[in-house]
Amino acid sequence: NAEYMGGLSNIRVMSQLVVLPEGHNSPHFAPEKTFRTITSALNEAKEQDVIYVFPATYNEQLNITKPVTIAKLPMPNPDATVRIVSSKTVCIRVDTTSVQVEGITCEQIATGADEKSGCAPNFSDDVAFRRVPVCVRLISNSKCTFTNCTFITSSPCGIMTTGGSNLLLRSSSVSSSSGSGIVALDKSSVQAIQCEMKTFFNCGVVGKQDSKVDMSHCQFFGRTGASDTAMVDDGDAEGENATGLRFFDSSRVHLSECTVQGLGWALVLFQNATGLIDKGKFEKITHCVAFLMGKSSIKCANSEVKSCGTAVCGCDNSNITLEHVQISDISKHAAYLYGNSSASLGQCTIDQVEDRVIVLREHSKLDIKESFIGTQSTGITVANESKLTCINCSITARTGVITREKGDCKLQQCKITASQYGGVHLDLSKAVYTAPAINAGYDGIMVGDTASLQTQAPVDINFGKKAEELLVVRLEDGTVKVIPTQGLLSGEEDEVEDDGGANPFKAAGPWRSALIQANISPTTVVTWKVSKPVSVNERKTYYGDDSS
Repeated sequence: NAEYMGGLSNIRVMSQLVVLPEGHNSPHFAPEKTFRTITSALNEAKEQDVIYVFPATYNEQLNITKPVTIAKLPMPNPDATVRIVSSKTVCIRVDTTSVQVEGITCEQIATGADEKSGCAPNFSDDVAFRRVPVCVRLISNSKCTFTNCTFITSSPCGIMTTGGSNLLLRSSSVSSSSGSGIVALDKSSVQAIQCEMKTFFNCGVVGKQDSKVDMSHCQFFGRTGASDTAMVDDGDAEGENATGLRFFDSSRVHLSECTVQGLGWALVLFQNATGLIDKGKFEKITHCVAFLMGKSSIKCANSEVKSCGTAVCGCDNSNITLEHVQISDISKHAAYLYGNSSASLGQCTIDQVEDRVIVLREHSKLDIKESFIGTQSTGITVANESKLTCINCSITARTGVITREKGDCKLQQCKITASQYGGVHLDLSKAVYTAPAINAGYDGIMVGDTASLQTQAPVDINFGKKAEELLVVRLEDGTVKVIPTQGLLSGEEDEVEDDGGANPFKAAGPWRSALIQANISPTTVVTWKVSKPVSVNERKTYYGDDSS
């Protein structure tokens, strides 16, 4: 009627076509411009035409091969919906450029498939994957823009872009109950602005074969609604194993001011995939926020990770860069690196981590600068010939740093506060310290079992207990290693029992006096074997055959 069609008089296009379902007629439209189905209007439309669709449910399969616009007919009731429903392989197929779709709800209904297994796409079977049922498929360098649209699917895929096609989503939502929301293949590109991705079983967005996805101000949810973002306790519950974004084959993803919450995994990168995140927010991710393997890389800046399992995990030559990232309330690790992976952390804050905060294994490497680490467990573990460089950092933990199995650790201008055990433990490892400050409740630095330690400036160690006013080193197999650096040993001059001449200092008098008389330089490592108990104040530590 004229009441809701008045706004159309201000729109001037080549031609306007109107779709009115059965039972709806209007004298305001010429009969030759009125159609009962969207398909019939598409067949009649010319390039640049606009097809207005009366809100109703249309059981159709659309094949768009002309640059046209399909939009909801303006109505007094803004909640009136245009629903395009199909149980066929494709609900909307786009094979052209300059297509505009506005205000449409597209629903793909899977038939004859198990909702949580039969519909899930097999990413390794590329041929079969391209044939899965979808809501929308873009092919052959096509270009399409969807604005204020809703895509709902129980099929393996919501939207698929192939053949170098280009998709732009504005203020739209994609919900996938069993498969993936958006899949980009064959160097295609996807741009999403202010969109919502709701995925309950598989992936929100998938990128393969050098595709590119750019998302701004988007939200990912793994539950049935945006307000329901509680952690999932049941392993079979919705969202427990869902992934926000998964990328392969040198594909790229850029997230700007996006929120991901209530999923099993936020971002997974394989096979040289790259990720760039700025001002992201990740919350209540059950397993891992970012998992990388196969020479993949990610750079995350100005972001927040909260109430998650593991923040970042890299393996198989992957690379991770975090700058100005806040990580808190983590049930496992802030960073876990293995398999020749590397990471760089700058001006990050990591707090409330239940397990070891950072773990380096299997020839991995971490450079961390001007950051804070707080945990009730171990701060950093360096093992299997991995390397750690820590500059101007503060570590508050039960044990500050543990290096073992040929790990290599360098601390420069760092402050370590060990609430319960030692500040630094070395076992089968080596370390270089430049003026760190260590506040330890038990041991300052423990060195043992062929480990070596080098200090390049005085180290200030303060113990929380009276009995530990000396530097305490761990001895295994009867071997003692002492680093006689000025500033390492403080407190009163405690007596050391005669060791039968094994002590190269040949000192039965005060420990500190012996070090001074021996004139040992700050970089000297002295090793000797002790066969008798050594008493430090009232605390007895037995070495030799009864090592402890």
